[in-house]
This record gives sequence, C-alpha cells and structure tokens, in this order.
Amino acid sequence: MASSRGDHFSQQSLYYWDSTFDSGQKLSDKYDEPFAKAFSEHDSASDFISFFMRECDENEACNYATRVVRGFCQDADLAGLQQNIRATTEPVALLDDGVGATALDLYEALLKPKKKNRKGKGAETTARQQMIRTTDQDGGIKRVYIPNLTSWAVIALAASAPNYQAGILGEFIFNHLRFDHLIHANIQREHIPSFALEFQLPYFVLREHRLPQEDARRLRGYQDITFLRNMGDKLDNSPTRYIYDTKLSLLISGTGSHSWTGFLLDDRYFGTDDEPESIAEYLDQGSAGLMPDPFAAGKKPMGDLPCDPREHFLIAFETYLSRVNKEMWHVFMALDEDIRSYEKNYWDQKICRVSYNANDHQRNRLGTDKSRSQLRKDHQEWMRRVVGILRKHIGILNQYSDERKMFSDHGQNYFMPTDNVGRLNRLRKSLAAVDQQFTRLERLLNKYKHTLDCCEDISRVFNHRIALEDNESALFQQKTARDVKVLTWITFLSLPITLAASLLSTQAGYIPINPSPGALLASIAVLEVVVWLVLGSLLGWDWFRKKMKIWLPYQFRSRKTGIQEAELQQAEGLT
Repeated sequence: MASSRGDHFSQQSLYYWDSTFDSGQKLSDKYDEPFAKAFSEHDSASDFISFFMRECDENEACNYATRVVRGFCQDADLAGLQQNIRATTEPVALLDDGVGATALDLYEALLKPKKKNRKGKGAETTARQQMIRTTDQDGGIKRVYIPNLTSWAVIALAASAPNYQAGILGEFIFNHLRFDHLIHANIQREHIPSFALEFQLPYFVLREHRLPQEDARRLRGYQDITFLRNMGDKLDNSPTRYIYDTKLSLLISGTGSHSWTGFLLDDRYFGTDDEPESIAEYLDQGSAGLMPDPFAAGKKPMGDLPCDPREHFLIAFETYLSRVNKEMWHVFMALDEDIRSYEKNYWDQKICRVSYNANDHQRNRLGTDKSRSQLRKDHQEWMRRVVGILRKHIGILNQYSDERKMFSDHGQNYFMPTDNVGRLNRLRKSLAAVDQQFTRLERLLNKYKHTLDCCEDISRVFNHRIALEDNESALFQQKTARDVKVLTWITFLSLPITLAASLLSTQAGYIPINPSPGALLASIAVLEVVVWLVLGSLLGWDWFRKKMKIWLPYQFRSRKTGIQEAELQQAEGLT
C-alpha cells in the first residue's frame, strides 16, 4: 500500500500541467526569433538541416535523426525557398483560416503574428472564430495542416520555427518520417516553460486502383494482395486491391493556453485531389462557405474546436484514432475474407485436381506428383507472404498497446487536474473517448492473432493432407514394384520351359533329339541350369549366397514355429 501511494505521488509530482501556461508569459526576442535568423547569424560550415537537427541528436557521432531528415530534404535548401518553382507554386499546406499555401507562403505565414478578425477565402469569420483566433502578447494560435509532407514544407517549418521550438519540431518531423507509433506529452521547465503534445499514428488503408499509387517521396510503401485468393495474378480486368502504409502526426507546442502552434501531417499520397481531406477539397468546400476543420478530420466547422491546447489535442486524438480504427478494421475484414475464401474454395479445388486414383496410368501419376510438388511450393509461398502481412499489422497494433500503457501511466496526468470544473469534465470525456478507441484496437489485435493461428492450422492441415497423399502414392508405387517383381520372376522361371517346348516342337531332323516327355524334362533341366548360370554371372554369386542366407533361416524358423504351435495345441487338447 505504501509503495502504491509513493508511485502515485511521484507521478503527480513529475507529470503535471504548469499553471504558468494558463496565465501566459512573455518571451524575449532571444527565444522567439525565427530559426532562420539564428542560422544566418551562426558561423557554421554545416548545412541548414544539420544545424536545425543538432538538438535532436545527443551523440553527434551517431546522428541518425539528422541523416534521416537531411536525406528526405536532399533536394531542398533554405536558399531555394524563395526561388525554386515547386517552393513558390505547389500548394503544400492549409492554414487555419482556410487558405492554401505554398512552402514560401507557409514560411511567411508562420513568421508573422496572427491578426484579429482575419477572414478566410470564401467564408466570413464568425464571432466564435474571432474569439479563438484572438492574439495575445505571445502571438496567438496558429495551426497548419500538411497532407503529404514535402521537403520544401520541412524547410519552411524549420526556418520559421521559434528558437525554443526548434528541437521539438525537429524531433516531430523525424518521428513522422519513421513508421513508428508514439504518444508523447512533455513539459519543458528549463529556460522557458513550454509544452509539447504529440501523437504519431501509423496505420494501413485498403484501396482499389488500376495501378498502384506509389509514394513519390519514397517514404511509404504498399502491397498487392491479389495473391490472397488465388496465389497468382488477377485474371479479370477489375481494379487491383492494395494495402498502403500511411501515417498521421500531430504536434501542439507552445508557451501558453492562448499561445501555441499546431502541426498536423497526414499521408494522402494514395488518394486523388478530389478525395476528402486533400487541400483541393478543403479549398472547394471553403469556397462553398463550409470551412471544415482539418484538425477534426473535416467533421466540424473551422473554429468549433476549443482553444485550450489539451482539449484541442484530445479531440483531434480521438477523431483520428477513430479513423485508424475504421481503416484498420476494413483491412482486417478484407484479409480475413480472402484467407477464408482461399481455404474453402481455391485450396480444396486445387487439392482435388491433383488427387488421383490407383488405376491411373503411370504417366498421369508422374504428372500428378509434379503438380503436388508445385502445389506445395505455391502454398508455402502463399503462407510466407500472408504471415508476413499479419505479423506486420500485429507489430503495429502491439505498438499501440505499449503506447497506450505509457500514456495511461504518465501522459494523461498532464491533462488533469484543472481548476476549471467545466474543462475538467470535458477533458475526462475526451480521455474516455480516446480509451474507448484504444479498446477497439486491442480487440482488433486479438482478431489478428486469432487469424494468424488459423493460418498456422491451415498450414498444418495442408501439410498433413499432402503427406497422406504422398504416403498413398508411395504405397501404390511399392505395390506396383512388387507386382512387377513377381511377374519378372514368373517370366524368368518359365523361360526354360518355353525354350524347351519351342526346341522340341521343331520338325524332325533339325535337332538330334526325339520329342518325348523325358527329353522335355531333360531339356528344361539343362536350360534352367544355363539360365541360372547366366543370371549368376550378371548379378554375381554373392547375390545368390545372400539370398540363400536369408531364405534358409527364414524357412527353418517358420517350420520350427509351426511345429511348436502344433505341439502347444496338442498339449492344450490333452489338458
């Protein structure tokens, strides 16, 4: 009991929300100036990304994070942000007032403070939106939605980031480039109090396309699942089903409840411009006066989410966990259906097709054996690929379980308690909704594990059935060999009789032997000796001696056993 209280006390003392964030604080120019300015004033031979990521790598001799981000941004640099065509013309982000932005626009928008009563394109700003976007002495609230993060977007984010936020943002970008799960809530109390609320949600989506939608960034992969049902290529002209790797990342970081910046990164490379949650679709809806909020997956209007960063984070967390659940369950149902279809239909038909009767011709049996061998190879390849997919998905879901536990033990303490009763109730409600989504993912994990066990059962049954048919084939071949052996010996033993009969059936005068029963028996005896001599010279006399050593003891034991059984029966009859 004492240890439990000690653990509770340590958690409350280490993981808590700082009241400084609710009252607000003024930043000095040293911490609030953009990182691009700090880089220009720093006499360094390193490139911009390496300088930006220096705080993420504690050990400079093993700067893995720097290499990953620098490799992703190898075709972009700070100098080209105002000159490169892609950086100045290609939309890469959506700002929180419904305006699409290029990399250069994003850089400039994040540099200047928010202004009151700013209107988005195609819709007037409501009173609630004005209230939420109101700036304070620290610059107000800024939110950025970036589908399909590009190298130029990374340069814009890094160049415009305040100095105090550079390390947090660099780590967030690095985490997004990887395909790992993370729920991170952290309070920085050194130098300047700041907070960082972050989640990384990797998941899989199932889409049908004529051709695969490859990620031009070479960041995410995909897998064709046509083989699941028929172990081969698709025969018809219907769209092919692909499972795409994708990820959602959100970071809310700032110095106060009314002074923070939100970054939402969403992989949408597998979709089209008219698909929901693309920049083009958001702009079209904004022109129609709808103004959906990307931080709520377009399900709520812009300005409807609370400005408190913790409430904002949890609502977005629950919303996108719901999407992860929906997509992952969709993928699982498709995989499970294909596996069951393979087991019930294709597999049984294939097995029956290669089965044979004992009366088949030898040529057909040889062809059947080859088909069975090919079937075994096809099934093993099918099983290898299926198990690989299932284990990959189970690995991601296991990460969700681990992160859920860590968040429950530590992270959620940042969200409670609070002096505002209404806010406390809302936070509890959001935490309960998040926990419910995690519970659904736990249930999905159990489903995947059960399906993996079923695949192993399918493999065992398949191997048993193939082995059984192999045994039947081997027994049939042994029986055939035994029959051939018997026929061979019959032919061999009857050869002298045939030769003697043919010899004595010739016309009189051709041979100096008169046909008679005695002559026939003598001829058979002579020819028998000749045949055995020829056979002995071909097989070797050792073969005869071994046969006699095996045959004679066997005959002796058989006769002895028969005599003993007869004596035993006679003794029992006497008694």
